[in-house]
Amino acid sequence: MIQNLVKSAIMYAEHGFSVLPMVGKRPLIKFADQPPLTVEEIRSIWQANPFAGIALRTTNFFVVD
Repeated sequence: MIQNLVKSAIMYAEHGFSVLPMVGKRPLIKFADQPPLTVEEIRSIWQANPFAGIALRTTNFFVVD
């Protein structure tokens, strides 16, 4: 399952999405005014936080949860 999270996060990043690692509804990183995570950064974050969830940063629209 952990490997699937990393693969999914990388796939989103490769398709142009800005990936955010999450614990519940709290992001693990500061992302305002930051460039999207690289594949290497994604691997590093999920290695340190293997059960982090995945959120996608939105800029041209918003999501109601």
